[in-house]
Amino acid sequence: MKENEPGIIANYFGAPLHEYFSIRHKLDKAGVDSAIKYYREYYSVKGLYENFLYKGIEEMLSELNSNGKTLFLVTVKPTKFAGDILAHFKIDKYFQNIYGSDLTSQNKTKEVLIRNLLENEKIDPAGCVMVGDRSYDIKGAKHNGIRSIAVTYGYGSKEELEEAKPDYIINNTSGLKKLLI
Repeated sequence: MKENEPGIIANYFGAPLHEYFSIRHKLDKAGVDSAIKYYREYYSVKGLYENFLYKGIEEMLSELNSNGKTLFLVTVKPTKFAGDILAHFKIDKYFQNIYGSDLTSQNKTKEVLIRNLLENEKIDPAGCVMVGDRSYDIKGAKHNGIRSIAVTYGYGSKEELEEAKPDYIINNTSGLKKLLI
């Protein structure tokens, strides 16, 4: 694959940017900080609106809320961007809170963000499930004693997700809905 092919670009989604720029492009701290600055300049005005909802997601979120489920978003994205995306798609009403990174170049890890959620919200990990499309999601859940569901219709490859050993692997939104509801 060439550096500018969509498969390569998709690797940036869901990964902590500082880690990805450092490892993939062998940048030092100053280079990472600069790359993240330029990435976020684009992302903050255009990139965050280039997303889309998968078919059936809004209906599933509504049904989960109607069934008394409390939903949180845990993302390595800056909390501000995550909130803007949820509001843009009018699904912010389904989420109790967002646990994300701040706007520094050093994103928090998924492990730390999940731990912050559990501690701040006083939630028992045994009653939770993490749904994610990257190995970071699955590893973060495992680190915190939470069951995990990997969805193959996101940005992570099936191989990446299988290697992380989630509790479940789901291939579409209807399968996820059946498992959660």
